[in-house]
Amino acid sequence: MLSTIILEDDLHQLQVIEEIVKNRIMINPAPHEYDMRVDLVTANPDEVVQFIQAHQAYCLITDIDLKHKLSGIDVAEMSATILVFQKLFL
Repeated sequence: MLSTIILEDDLHQLQVIEEIVKNRIMINPAPHEYDMRVDLVTANPDEVVQFIQAHQAYCLITDIDLKHKLSGIDVAEMSATILVFQKLFL
């Protein structure tokens, strides 16, 4: 199962992205759902870092310009050093 993380500091956009991803998982051209789930939806990059340290395969969808000490690129770089398998969408 591919774990998906969504990181966005604009709460409206965060909800929209989550809805798009969840709908895409359920409604797709395959005869069954993707082997994928949304496990973390947050505006806090620190939560993402903690999550990727504790879990393996995942897909990260992140905003680049976060209003935080860590940018989306910082989080992506950290994840690249922690995990072997990952998909990043900035």
